[in-house]
Amino acid sequence: MKVNLNQIVEFQPGVYLKSSEFEKNRKAFFVGLKDFDEKFSFIGDAPRINPKKVKEKYFIAPEDVLFSTRVKFNAFKLPKNTNMQFVASNSFVILKPLLQKILPEYLHWYLNHYKTQESLQRMIYGQTSLPFISVKQLGDLEIALPNIETQKTIVKLHQLQKKEKQLTEKIINKKELYNQTLLLKTAQNE
Repeated sequence: MKVNLNQIVEFQPGVYLKSSEFEKNRKAFFVGLKDFDEKFSFIGDAPRINPKKVKEKYFIAPEDVLFSTRVKFNAFKLPKNTNMQFVASNSFVILKPLLQKILPEYLHWYLNHYKTQESLQRMIYGQTSLPFISVKQLGDLEIALPNIETQKTIVKLHQLQKKEKQLTEKIINKKELYNQTLLLKTAQNE
């Protein structure tokens, strides 16, 4: 079944804060695009803010998915099970999944899938200014929506695929180190 994104999530734009509002030693991170790595995961540091100075609607709940509406059109994830709070900058739209319909992990995977990325690129094709996707455009994006059990299976398979890739990279790196060590020993014994 296919549905528009606006049928399965609620949208909350991020907030703009001036750097003069940042405060060290606070427990709320103000996250922007630069605070994520190439795998769309939080790198662990961002400006800190006083949570009492920000409206509750800008805080990111553990089940929320961040989506960048400027330049990079990807879904980003934040660490779960932490006592830190996160506030989304205006580079993001906070996607609040309707949990009875869609899993946050599935939504994250689907939005970052290369086919979805192609659809998003087509949405902005021909824009002359800074590439931007509006909430309306994003809401109109068609999403394949299997049942929750199938979503869980897809997420699990994706996680296993990522783990396999990490292990394969580790093996390749260890083999390379071993081979380089052997070659060096051979060169030194000549």
